[in-house]
Amino acid sequence: MKRMLSGGASFGSWRLLWHGPARGSWNMAVDEALLEEVGAHRSPPTLRLYAWSPPALSLGAHQDAAAVVNHSALDAAGVDLVRRPTGGRAVLHDAEVTYSVTLPLDDPSLPAGVLGSYRYLSGALAAGLRRLGLRAGLKAWEGSATGRSPACFAAPSWYELVVGRRKLVGSAQLRRQRALLQHGSILLRLDVGRLLSLLRWPDETARQRENARLLEQAGALEPLLGRSLCWEEVATAVAAGFGEQLGVTLARGEFTVEEQKQAEWLDRHKYSTAAWTWERAVPGDQE
Repeated sequence: MKRMLSGGASFGSWRLLWHGPARGSWNMAVDEALLEEVGAHRSPPTLRLYAWSPPALSLGAHQDAAAVVNHSALDAAGVDLVRRPTGGRAVLHDAEVTYSVTLPLDDPSLPAGVLGSYRYLSGALAAGLRRLGLRAGLKAWEGSATGRSPACFAAPSWYELVVGRRKLVGSAQLRRQRALLQHGSILLRLDVGRLLSLLRWPDETARQRENARLLEQAGALEPLLGRSLCWEEVATAVAAGFGEQLGVTLARGEFTVEEQKQAEWLDRHKYSTAAWTWERAVPGDQE
Protein backbone atom coordinates (compact mmCIF):
# COMPACT_ATOMS: atom_id res chain seq x y z
CA MET A 1 0.00 0.00 0.00
CA LYS A 2 1.09 3.56 -0.62
CA ARG A 3 1.73 5.53 2.53
CA MET A 4 -0.71 8.40 3.01
CA LEU A 5 0.13 12.03 3.75
CA SER A 6 -2.08 14.54 5.51
CA GLY A 7 -4.91 15.63 3.26
CA GLY A 8 -5.26 12.17 1.70
CA ALA A 9 -2.37 12.32 -0.81
CA SER A 10 0.06 9.42 -1.04
CA PHE A 11 3.78 9.30 -1.72
CA GLY A 12 2.92 7.75 -5.12
CA SER A 13 0.78 10.76 -6.04
CA TRP A 14 2.54 14.04 -6.84
CA ARG A 15 1.18 17.48 -7.53
CA LEU A 16 2.23 19.10 -10.82
CA LEU A 17 2.52 22.89 -10.77
CA TRP A 18 2.77 24.49 -14.21
CA HIS A 19 3.80 28.14 -13.98
CA GLY A 20 4.37 30.73 -16.68
CA PRO A 21 7.09 33.40 -16.69
CA ALA A 22 7.69 35.26 -13.41
CA ARG A 23 10.34 37.37 -11.70
CA GLY A 24 13.36 35.60 -10.27
CA SER A 25 12.61 36.65 -6.69
CA TRP A 26 9.10 35.20 -6.95
CA ASN A 27 10.36 31.94 -8.46
CA MET A 28 12.82 31.41 -5.62
CA ALA A 29 10.27 32.41 -2.99
CA VAL A 30 7.82 29.84 -4.33
CA ASP A 31 10.41 27.06 -4.26
CA GLU A 32 11.27 27.81 -0.63
CA ALA A 33 7.59 28.01 0.37
CA LEU A 34 7.03 24.58 -1.19
CA LEU A 35 10.01 23.21 0.74
CA GLU A 36 8.51 24.36 4.04
CA GLU A 37 4.99 23.06 3.34
CA VAL A 38 6.03 19.70 1.88
CA GLY A 39 8.41 19.18 4.81
CA ALA A 40 5.52 19.73 7.21
CA HIS A 41 3.38 17.26 5.23
CA ARG A 42 0.82 19.99 4.62
CA SER A 43 1.47 19.76 0.87
CA PRO A 44 2.09 16.72 -1.34
CA PRO A 45 5.31 15.87 -3.17
CA THR A 46 5.52 18.45 -5.95
CA LEU A 47 7.04 18.79 -9.40
CA ARG A 48 7.00 22.42 -10.49
CA LEU A 49 7.82 23.59 -14.04
CA TYR A 50 8.31 27.31 -14.59
CA ALA A 51 9.86 30.13 -16.60
CA TRP A 52 11.39 33.56 -16.02
CA SER A 53 10.50 37.11 -17.05
CA PRO A 54 12.52 39.22 -17.26
CA PRO A 55 15.63 37.05 -17.74
CA ALA A 56 17.57 36.67 -14.50
CA LEU A 57 21.05 35.76 -13.41
CA SER A 58 20.83 33.54 -10.34
CA LEU A 59 23.69 33.02 -7.91
CA GLY A 60 24.33 30.10 -5.62
CA ALA A 61 23.55 30.70 -1.96
CA HIS A 62 27.20 31.23 -1.06
CA GLN A 63 28.61 33.05 -4.09
CA ASP A 64 30.08 36.49 -3.49
CA ALA A 65 27.88 38.74 -5.61
CA ALA A 66 30.27 41.69 -5.63
CA ALA A 67 33.12 39.48 -6.83
CA VAL A 68 31.08 37.58 -9.43
CA VAL A 69 28.55 40.00 -10.96
CA ASN A 70 29.23 42.73 -13.52
CA HIS A 71 26.64 45.15 -12.14
CA SER A 72 26.71 47.68 -14.99
CA ALA A 73 26.36 44.98 -17.64
CA LEU A 74 23.43 43.47 -15.75
CA ASP A 75 21.60 46.81 -15.71
CA ALA A 76 22.36 47.54 -19.35
CA ALA A 77 21.06 44.14 -20.43
CA GLY A 78 17.84 44.41 -18.42
CA VAL A 79 18.62 41.21 -16.55
CA ASP A 80 17.48 40.69 -12.96
CA LEU A 81 19.72 39.33 -10.23
CA VAL A 82 18.56 36.83 -7.61
CA ARG A 83 20.25 34.53 -5.12
CA ARG A 84 19.00 30.96 -4.89
CA PRO A 85 18.44 29.15 -1.58
CA THR A 86 20.54 26.31 -3.01
CA GLY A 87 24.27 26.19 -3.68
CA GLY A 88 26.12 26.09 -6.97
CA ARG A 89 27.25 28.73 -9.41
CA ALA A 90 25.75 31.42 -11.62
CA VAL A 91 23.04 30.56 -14.17
CA LEU A 92 21.43 32.85 -16.76
CA HIS A 93 17.73 31.97 -16.84
CA ASP A 94 16.15 32.88 -20.16
CA ALA A 95 15.45 30.31 -22.90
CA GLU A 96 14.91 27.35 -20.61
CA VAL A 97 12.48 25.15 -18.73
CA THR A 98 13.18 25.27 -15.01
CA TYR A 99 12.12 22.37 -12.85
CA SER A 100 11.87 22.03 -9.11
CA VAL A 101 11.11 18.90 -7.13
CA THR A 102 10.08 19.06 -3.48
CA LEU A 103 9.87 15.76 -1.59
CA PRO A 104 9.54 14.76 2.06
CA LEU A 105 12.71 13.04 3.25
CA ASP A 106 10.66 10.16 4.64
CA ASP A 107 9.33 9.26 1.18
CA PRO A 108 10.12 5.51 1.07
CA SER A 109 11.01 5.63 -2.64
CA LEU A 110 13.68 8.32 -2.14
CA PRO A 111 17.20 6.84 -1.96
CA ALA A 112 19.23 7.70 1.12
CA GLY A 113 21.82 10.45 0.88
CA VAL A 114 22.39 13.38 -1.43
CA LEU A 115 24.10 11.42 -4.21
CA GLY A 116 21.40 8.78 -4.29
CA SER A 117 18.68 11.40 -4.60
CA TYR A 118 20.55 13.22 -7.39
CA ARG A 119 20.80 9.99 -9.34
CA TYR A 120 17.12 9.18 -8.70
CA LEU A 121 15.91 12.54 -10.00
CA SER A 122 18.40 12.66 -12.87
CA GLY A 123 16.97 9.38 -14.11
CA ALA A 124 13.55 11.02 -14.32
CA LEU A 125 14.98 14.02 -16.19
CA ALA A 126 16.74 11.68 -18.62
CA ALA A 127 13.46 9.89 -19.28
CA GLY A 128 11.87 13.22 -20.15
CA LEU A 129 14.68 14.12 -22.54
CA ARG A 130 14.33 10.75 -24.29
CA ARG A 131 10.78 11.73 -25.14
CA LEU A 132 12.24 14.68 -27.04
CA GLY A 133 14.63 12.38 -28.91
CA LEU A 134 17.76 13.01 -26.84
CA ARG A 135 19.62 10.26 -24.98
CA ALA A 136 21.59 11.68 -22.07
CA GLY A 137 23.91 9.84 -19.70
CA LEU A 138 24.63 10.40 -16.02
CA LYS A 139 27.93 11.97 -15.07
CA ALA A 140 29.43 9.84 -12.29
CA TRP A 141 30.40 11.62 -9.08
CA GLU A 142 34.03 12.75 -9.10
CA GLY A 143 34.13 15.11 -6.13
CA SER A 144 33.76 18.88 -6.40
CA ALA A 145 33.22 20.49 -9.76
CA THR A 146 36.51 21.23 -11.45
CA GLY A 147 37.93 24.67 -12.06
CA ARG A 148 37.18 28.07 -10.60
CA SER A 149 34.54 29.24 -13.04
CA PRO A 150 31.64 31.23 -11.55
CA ALA A 151 29.33 29.74 -14.22
CA CYS A 152 27.25 26.66 -13.46
CA PHE A 153 27.47 25.02 -16.89
CA ALA A 154 31.28 25.09 -17.02
CA ALA A 155 31.51 21.50 -15.75
CA PRO A 156 29.16 18.70 -14.68
CA SER A 157 29.18 17.31 -11.17
CA TRP A 158 27.14 14.95 -8.98
CA TYR A 159 24.91 12.79 -11.20
CA GLU A 160 24.14 15.45 -13.77
CA LEU A 161 23.03 14.78 -17.33
CA VAL A 162 25.50 14.93 -20.19
CA VAL A 163 25.57 14.20 -23.90
CA GLY A 164 29.18 13.39 -24.63
CA ARG A 165 31.04 15.99 -22.60
CA ARG A 166 28.23 18.54 -22.73
CA LYS A 167 26.35 19.28 -19.52
CA LEU A 168 22.61 19.51 -20.22
CA VAL A 169 20.98 20.30 -16.89
CA GLY A 170 22.37 22.40 -14.05
CA SER A 171 20.85 21.31 -10.74
CA ALA A 172 21.25 22.18 -7.08
CA GLN A 173 19.73 20.71 -3.93
CA LEU A 174 18.78 21.87 -0.45
CA ARG A 175 17.59 19.75 2.49
CA ARG A 176 15.70 21.46 5.28
CA GLN A 177 12.52 21.14 7.33
CA ARG A 178 12.39 17.37 6.73
CA ALA A 179 12.19 17.91 2.97
CA LEU A 180 14.34 18.05 -0.13
CA LEU A 181 14.26 20.79 -2.76
CA GLN A 182 16.10 20.19 -6.01
CA HIS A 183 15.77 22.64 -8.86
CA GLY A 184 17.60 23.17 -12.10
CA SER A 185 17.76 24.60 -15.61
CA ILE A 186 17.06 22.69 -18.81
CA LEU A 187 18.42 25.00 -21.50
CA LEU A 188 16.68 25.35 -24.84
CA ARG A 189 19.40 27.70 -26.06
CA LEU A 190 22.54 29.17 -24.51
CA ASP A 191 24.10 32.52 -25.42
CA VAL A 192 27.58 32.03 -23.97
CA GLY A 193 28.75 35.54 -24.77
CA ARG A 194 25.75 37.09 -23.06
CA LEU A 195 26.22 34.99 -19.93
CA LEU A 196 29.92 35.82 -19.64
CA SER A 197 29.29 39.53 -20.18
CA LEU A 198 27.27 39.54 -16.94
CA LEU A 199 30.13 38.13 -14.87
CA ARG A 200 33.37 39.66 -13.66
CA TRP A 201 36.71 38.45 -15.05
CA PRO A 202 40.24 39.30 -13.95
CA ASP A 203 41.18 40.03 -17.57
CA GLU A 204 40.13 39.40 -21.16
CA THR A 205 42.28 36.27 -21.39
CA ALA A 206 40.32 34.65 -18.56
CA ARG A 207 37.02 35.54 -20.20
CA GLN A 208 38.10 34.13 -23.56
CA ARG A 209 39.32 30.95 -21.89
CA GLU A 210 35.97 30.48 -20.20
CA ASN A 211 34.15 31.24 -23.44
CA ALA A 212 36.02 28.42 -25.17
CA ARG A 213 35.35 26.02 -22.31
CA LEU A 214 31.62 26.71 -22.21
CA LEU A 215 31.29 26.37 -25.98
CA GLU A 216 32.85 22.92 -25.63
CA GLN A 217 31.21 21.69 -22.41
CA ALA A 218 27.78 23.36 -22.07
CA GLY A 219 24.80 21.85 -23.85
CA ALA A 220 21.37 23.10 -24.91
CA LEU A 221 18.48 21.16 -26.39
CA GLU A 222 17.89 22.96 -29.68
CA PRO A 223 21.47 22.73 -31.03
CA LEU A 224 21.71 19.08 -30.00
CA LEU A 225 18.36 18.12 -31.51
CA GLY A 226 18.70 20.35 -34.56
CA ARG A 227 15.21 21.81 -34.26
CA SER A 228 13.25 24.52 -32.50
CA LEU A 229 11.43 23.74 -29.26
CA CYS A 230 8.74 25.56 -27.33
CA TRP A 231 8.55 25.70 -23.55
CA GLU A 232 5.33 23.66 -23.42
CA GLU A 233 6.77 20.77 -25.46
CA VAL A 234 9.79 20.42 -23.18
CA ALA A 235 7.78 20.85 -19.98
CA THR A 236 5.29 18.21 -21.11
CA ALA A 237 8.10 15.75 -21.87
CA VAL A 238 9.79 16.38 -18.51
CA ALA A 239 6.56 15.82 -16.58
CA ALA A 240 5.87 12.60 -18.49
CA GLY A 241 9.43 11.43 -17.84
CA PHE A 242 8.99 11.84 -14.08
CA GLY A 243 5.78 9.87 -14.10
CA GLU A 244 7.27 7.11 -16.27
CA GLN A 245 10.62 6.73 -14.54
CA LEU A 246 9.52 7.12 -10.92
CA GLY A 247 6.17 5.38 -11.21
CA VAL A 248 4.23 8.30 -9.75
CA THR A 249 0.92 9.83 -10.75
CA LEU A 250 1.14 13.54 -11.52
CA ALA A 251 -2.02 15.60 -11.06
CA ARG A 252 -2.16 19.28 -12.07
CA GLY A 253 -2.73 21.42 -8.99
CA GLU A 254 -2.49 24.93 -7.57
CA PHE A 255 -0.93 26.67 -4.57
CA THR A 256 -2.47 26.24 -1.16
CA VAL A 257 -3.43 29.41 0.68
CA GLU A 258 -0.48 28.96 3.05
CA GLU A 259 2.01 28.45 0.19
CA GLN A 260 0.77 31.63 -1.47
CA LYS A 261 1.14 33.61 1.77
CA GLN A 262 4.62 32.26 2.47
CA ALA A 263 5.80 32.89 -1.08
CA GLU A 264 4.57 36.50 -0.94
CA TRP A 265 6.35 37.05 2.39
CA LEU A 266 9.61 35.45 1.19
CA ASP A 267 9.54 37.43 -2.05
CA ARG A 268 9.10 40.74 -0.23
CA HIS A 269 11.32 40.19 2.81
CA LYS A 270 14.05 37.91 1.47
CA TYR A 271 14.53 37.36 -2.25
CA SER A 272 13.84 40.96 -3.30
CA THR A 273 16.22 42.44 -0.73
CA ALA A 274 19.78 43.65 -1.22
CA ALA A 275 20.70 42.06 2.11
CA TRP A 276 20.02 38.59 0.71
CA THR A 277 21.06 39.14 -2.90
CA TRP A 278 24.22 41.23 -2.52
CA GLU A 279 25.46 40.81 1.02
CA ARG A 280 25.01 37.12 1.85
CA ALA A 281 28.21 35.20 1.12
CA VAL A 282 30.50 32.68 2.75
CA PRO A 283 34.10 33.47 1.71
CA GLY A 284 35.72 30.62 -0.15
CA ASP A 285 32.47 28.63 -0.63
CA GLN A 286 31.61 28.80 -4.30
CA GLU A 287 30.24 25.29 -4.82
